[in-house]
Amino acid sequence: MELANLPVIDTHTHFFDIEYKERDLSEVFSLSLENPPQDQRNHTLLFRWFINELAVFLGCNPEEQKIKNARAERIKQDYKTYLTDLFSDVNLKGLVLDIGYMPADVNLEAFHELAPLEVKYLYRIETIVDKIWLDKPIFNKALEHFDSILQEFLAKKYFIGLKSIIGYRTGLAVEKVNEQEASTAYQKRYEKAVRDFFLLRALELCRKKGIPMQIHTAFGESNNNLLINNPLLLKPILQDEEIKEQPIVLVHGGYPYTFETGYLCAMYPNVYCDVSEFVPFVPLGMSKGIADIMDMCPLNKIMYGSDAFMIPEFNWFGAKVFKRKLKDLLMDITDQGILDHEYAFDVAEMMTYKNAANFYGFSL
Repeated sequence: MELANLPVIDTHTHFFDIEYKERDLSEVFSLSLENPPQDQRNHTLLFRWFINELAVFLGCNPEEQKIKNARAERIKQDYKTYLTDLFSDVNLKGLVLDIGYMPADVNLEAFHELAPLEVKYLYRIETIVDKIWLDKPIFNKALEHFDSILQEFLAKKYFIGLKSIIGYRTGLAVEKVNEQEASTAYQKRYEKAVRDFFLLRALELCRKKGIPMQIHTAFGESNNNLLINNPLLLKPILQDEEIKEQPIVLVHGGYPYTFETGYLCAMYPNVYCDVSEFVPFVPLGMSKGIADIMDMCPLNKIMYGSDAFMIPEFNWFGAKVFKRKLKDLLMDITDQGILDHEYAFDVAEMMTYKNAANFYGFSL
């Protein structure tokens, strides 16, 4: 089974630089916000793996300075050609990009013009909810502002859905909160109830427009509390009759709660997932995470994602290692007699690009 040439759609990513910038590559591949020293960052499995793979692509020795030099030369010579070569190497065809996280400070229009592939965008609701919480306008004004901002972005070309990182703020144990309760909580500065209300309001807007909502689940940067990010905490609202009509994507596959994610996807027809961030951030656990989801999740509901940011090589690396790990996993599954070889290849196509193309409307 050969998957290297399959098309790929990356369903969860962020902006990368639109011009050459000197980057500490080991810093890019660290989720810690505690400024770990370089001699620690340089000695992770993830970083060593990335350096080895990028050295092969650039045709140089796997030493960080040689890679930096070769990379700088290629980008400065012709960045768009470099991007085209990079993405063609893994047949990367599309991106679904959350504009709410911008370690690469770029102009959206300039990015869209530069990127040599199809790009669609999501608006992160915390961009406005965080501002509302800090600025403290009166509640009715806050509500009007929230609604108008979401409508404004969803009216823009290439915007196809919303995203929430409520798990980073107050956790995934979201409760039903009506407008009156939210107003009272807002006055009393009960943050969780307010954020729960705005998430539910965003979900209602998505349902009315027939567009998806991505929800962050499980691990992330060091300011994330894993204990309140188990996707099972969403179960009470997933059982709501109106929310059952709303397509929801559990981002990061809930890692390390990947079986729980697969279970939710199996129970609720409107719930999907991606495998971003633990692909590629967990080199040894990556295969187990994918397998945990596949154990119960319908295979046409699992989508590839990287959670890449800042450098385009991140998108490239995630796609490369995902196809490699998926191939090994599917070969093992066929050896066990669970799937036949032909259907296993169909699964590979689903997970690399077909599921995403169908769900997000890409034109492959």
